[in-house]
Amino acid sequence: MNSALKGKLLDTELLVQQAANNTKEQFNNLPDLMPKLIDGIMDDMTTHGSMSKQALASKGDTTGHS
Repeated sequence: MNSALKGKLLDTELLVQQAANNTKEQFNNLPDLMPKLIDGIMDDMTTHGSMSKQALASKGDTTGHS
């Protein structure tokens, strides 16, 4: 799990409390986990997609490609 996604999940107080009070198996089966995980993945995809587009569109390309 990447650090940005992990950070997003740790920002959710309910998940932090559940992680502290449940076994790993119980935590993995929480109904609140999957929606938060999917939201975090989607946010990361959006961020990385935007950064990639900006990098490809930048005029400061050092590889010689235009």
